Amino acid sequence: MKKNIFQFASLTTLLIFYCGSLFAKNNYSQSTLDELKTLNGNVTKAVSENDSLAMARAYYKLALKYDYIDENDSCYLYYRKAIKIAKQINNVRAEAIISNAFATTYSDRGLHKEAIEIYDHIIKLFLSQKDSTGAGGVMLNTGAEYLEMGNYEKGLQLSLDALNIKLMSSDSSNIAGFYKQISTIFDLVGNKEKRKEYILLANQIAKKDERYSDFYIRMDILNELGGYYFNMGDYNLATKYYDTLYIKSTQKDYLVGITASTSNLVPILKTEGKYSEALVLSKKALALSQKGGKPYRIVHNLVETAKLEIILFNKNIAAKRLLNAKALAIEYNFPDELITIYKLLAEIYFDNNNFETAYKNLLYHQTLKDSIEGWQTKQIIAELETKYQTEKKDNQIEILNKDNLLKQERIETQNKTVINIIAFALFVTTLFVFIYSRTKLKSKNRVLNMHQKLLRSQMDPHFIFNALLAIQNYILKNKKFEASDYLAQFATLMRSILKGSRDDFILLSREIEILNYYVSLQQLRFENSFQFKLEIDENIETESLQIPPMLIQPFIENAIEHGLRKITDYEKILSVKYILDNNSLIILIEDNGIGIDRSKENKLESKHKSFAMEITNERLTNITKIYKTNIDIAVSDLSKFENRRGTEIKFSIPLKLLKGKND
Repeated sequence: MKKNIFQFASLTTLLIFYCGSLFAKNNYSQSTLDELKTLNGNVTKAVSENDSLAMARAYYKLALKYDYIDENDSCYLYYRKAIKIAKQINNVRAEAIISNAFATTYSDRGLHKEAIEIYDHIIKLFLSQKDSTGAGGVMLNTGAEYLEMGNYEKGLQLSLDALNIKLMSSDSSNIAGFYKQISTIFDLVGNKEKRKEYILLANQIAKKDERYSDFYIRMDILNELGGYYFNMGDYNLATKYYDTLYIKSTQKDYLVGITASTSNLVPILKTEGKYSEALVLSKKALALSQKGGKPYRIVHNLVETAKLEIILFNKNIAAKRLLNAKALAIEYNFPDELITIYKLLAEIYFDNNNFETAYKNLLYHQTLKDSIEGWQTKQIIAELETKYQTEKKDNQIEILNKDNLLKQERIETQNKTVINIIAFALFVTTLFVFIYSRTKLKSKNRVLNMHQKLLRSQMDPHFIFNALLAIQNYILKNKKFEASDYLAQFATLMRSILKGSRDDFILLSREIEILNYYVSLQQLRFENSFQFKLEIDENIETESLQIPPMLIQPFIENAIEHGLRKITDYEKILSVKYILDNNSLIILIEDNGIGIDRSKENKLESKHKSFAMEITNERLTNITKIYKTNIDIAVSDLSKFENRRGTEIKFSIPLKLLKGKND
């Protein structure tokens, strides 16, 4: 869930609005200009009277107004001034109230964890003043942040706790907002009946008395009502609420409501097949969201505009918008939007016959989706690869059909003598067989190379998935510093991997660098429960030899996961050695774990299947086919030898393979 996007506004009203250009830069309504003048006057008066409390209050109200009209720089400036003065005069309640409003600006920028930290501090401030009502209101905001982050259970619990606090107190101000938020949560978890119950209750309370809901809450309620009836298919009733939202937002220069109203007329136009009109409004909504400077709104409108451009066959323009949206979504951590962006990019690249890039984007889409939803499926990826191979075969068949047709036409024109026909046929046949044989060989190598790259690209999500699980584990255990450290090292590792992601071979020095990063991550993950020793023969020129990337990583992973993790009674050691032996590079991987035989037994019992090992075996098979050179692997269970334990993996790679890639 992100900030609620208000849905719908009447097309006639919107067109009038755009013709008037009411909300050009700093072109606000007279009432807004008058209000800003009054608020600035209050600041000047408070400063001249040297009244600190009045200054804090004046700065706070001015910040609220600038926040209201999405003037971010002025908003941040005056919030900070107000908070600073409140702290200086030790007015805890004033500091809490102002900080609460300021925290929402962090939320709007997608900084939900930072907002939660501020809210937690504010709750303590209110409780120190024995103000349970104030604490309940901030608790409601904290619940909203957890909803933004996808933690619906936590968000619902905090919202219900906040509502209970509110009901137990004698303060009923803005109580409609509590019911509205709980309605939103039930919408997210798919409980339509509860959603309807709470939003109708919120609307009923809001109508009774303005004390029960401020302007923002009333606008949110209009949004929720419109959304409810829109999802129920009652577009007329939904339009009624969204028209009201738009008109009231226009009267108050409420840019959030205006932007959302413009943006969300698009879905109804799409259902009516009016894609061109929808695209016009979507672009205008994008311009308004960029003016407001709220990252989520910008990403949302970039994606929605791109979807329409795809429908209208403007796919190159759509791809540019999606790349911009991707950069923002990564920067501000909008995983749900990234899932959609990666999928749309994959479809565009596939349609443009850029199958490798399409494949990678689909992998990113699926990996991110798996990390959020907690389940995996590789069927879509397999279908993409199948479509790619089928497309190639279809193209080859089409070429052959054209060649046969051309051959027939030429034969028909050469009907002077039987000898000429036979001679021509023999010539064409011989030439065709020769060309076809060469083409078939090249095509086979192209397929193997493509398969090799696809197999390598599958290693990235394998890394990412395991790393995200480790980071998630730290977060669940509330180990913030460990999670931060792990994430930083993980980012460094990903950067190193991506540098060589397009190469069949990378420098041995870079491969060793990636190995060091990977093992250090594993040591951090398992709290330094094992030692790592790396030895490199001094005669090895790591800056000249090249090696298939991430070749030994699955074996390192197996040594840690299935060898060393199983022992507790002696010191765990993992070692990797690079040795020159005649015309080969020898890589020795050794651990003093439980041994390969016991490890296999454990895997059979757990029905574990190593995806990475399967990929590695396929990669080695393809290398042999392409370069006509074998990479030998020998696996030994050291437990069979006296006074030894663990597993040894020995790679033997011919130097001609490693040097040949550097020519």
